[in-house]
Amino acid sequence: MLYVARVVVSPFGKFEDDYEGDLERSEKPGLALAGAYAFHHQAIGERSTQGEIPQDGGTTDFHHVTSDVFFKWYGVSLHSAFHWRRGFNRANGGAVDEDMMPIATVAARNGLGWFGQLGWVVPKIPFEIVARYGFVRARSPGETSMPWRDEAGGGVNYYIANHNLKLQLDYFRLYGADTGAGVADAARHGTDRIRLQMQIAF
Repeated sequence: MLYVARVVVSPFGKFEDDYEGDLERSEKPGLALAGAYAFHHQAIGERSTQGEIPQDGGTTDFHHVTSDVFFKWYGVSLHSAFHWRRGFNRANGGAVDEDMMPIATVAARNGLGWFGQLGWVVPKIPFEIVARYGFVRARSPGETSMPWRDEAGGGVNYYIANHNLKLQLDYFRLYGADTGAGVADAARHGTDRIRLQMQIAF
């Protein structure tokens, strides 16, 4: 079972918070502040509701705590979110390797993540410029199987028919524990990702 509670407060009143870009260039500021908690009992995924089954085939109980902020005003949009996850009560599922030896209990993927995204819609044309940075970090290297990871980049969005038909182009630098010993070294040896996509919704 997954138990979830979430609270959202909009101090300036209701606004269009289903979409990130402020295409309407709102004259009234919109702000949403939210927090949530979830408990997942005996999750089979290594990331609770997502991810592969741990190598030992067992289950994990998870605590999740999240918070986020969303702001729109005069074409500017700011979106930021934080997620803290702790797995405990790791139960070994009894899986064995090819030599029929029991696989040791795999540590839970404990950690935290954050991202911040800033966007601006150019006046009079449906064109948006976006910058974004995010990371995931282990709570403690000795008690988690989750490696640290960073991403930094930006993109442009062209809204042909609002969010129902739009063209998106972005670039990101991806780096982490698998690309270097420290942050600077990992960033130098990271990978580049360029993505072009079109969204059609009806």
